[in-house]
Amino acid sequence: MKSFLKILPVFLITTAFLVDCKGKSKSADQIHGTITFIRGSVLLNQNPATIGTKVSMSDSIEVKDKSTAVVQFSTNAMITIESNSSLVVKSLLQGKDGVPTIAMDQSRGSTFNKIVPGKANYSVNTPTITAGVRGTAFRVNTGGEEGTQIELFTGKVALMKDAGEAKAGEEAAAPTEELILEAGQKITVTETEIQAPVKMSEAELKDLERLNDIAMLPEKKLDTIEKIDTVSAEEAKKMEEQIADQVVPEESQRIIVKMEEMEEEEPQVTLDDIKKQYGSLSKVTTKDGKSYVGAFKQVGGKFEIVTVEGKKVVSATDIAKVQQLE
Repeated sequence: MKSFLKILPVFLITTAFLVDCKGKSKSADQIHGTITFIRGSVLLNQNPATIGTKVSMSDSIEVKDKSTAVVQFSTNAMITIESNSSLVVKSLLQGKDGVPTIAMDQSRGSTFNKIVPGKANYSVNTPTITAGVRGTAFRVNTGGEEGTQIELFTGKVALMKDAGEAKAGEEAAAPTEELILEAGQKITVTETEIQAPVKMSEAELKDLERLNDIAMLPEKKLDTIEKIDTVSAEEAKKMEEQIADQVVPEESQRIIVKMEEMEEEEPQVTLDDIKKQYGSLSKVTTKDGKSYVGAFKQVGGKFEIVTVEGKKVVSATDIAKVQQLE
């Protein structure tokens, strides 16, 4: 079973961050978020989104190249979704105590997440970590071969590694690793490694500061923009411009543009490129019927397979067949 890494607040460790939507309590009411800023092309459930669009549980959000979106969850939390990012809203529920549980599944890209202290149980799940926090501001970058990077702007979180599933006849092991990530630090996590936390540069902190300056709108303003589709096109355009200026200050917009310009387009890798680099190609088939074509090597109990879609990591026990190709 694949081990997951969890980032949890030092002052709070709770399964509330990881609520499974399918098993939610009947007493928990679904709530919604509101898109308060859009730059470029943003899709909600594959349809074009606009300022004022409501975001609900199970919705998918895709932010295209050179685009940005800000989603606000009442006055409790907000997420800035940067260009070339995809995520799904896993949980969006109001708890009995009035504190919402908000969970994101982020498959690729970058997000900046800001949570008002004590106002939300909030988590972001990526292919290599789950970051769960309450009252903190942090950036998550994931989807590349380098794994996932967490940049912590404010607060303090504990990074813990699950021991994984115990073998037959063995007792489950307790977590064996714990790292404390302090404000101003960043950490990178891959499928096989947790790198040591390092201090962010002044330039990196300045970028996060500008992302943190992105503002939450008051409740009344959210109610107003959710009705933006009821006014004329001319009035709607004026409202959108005014709201955009309120949400994202000019300096923050410059930071967003700078980050987009820094993103490098990854060259399209072909099977010929992989063969030239590694000498041969193989087809790896798993027991559940999935197939991967590329170059592979076994590292401990895992297979690392370099494909045209990036590196895939598969447990050796899940491999059914390896066939060398001409």
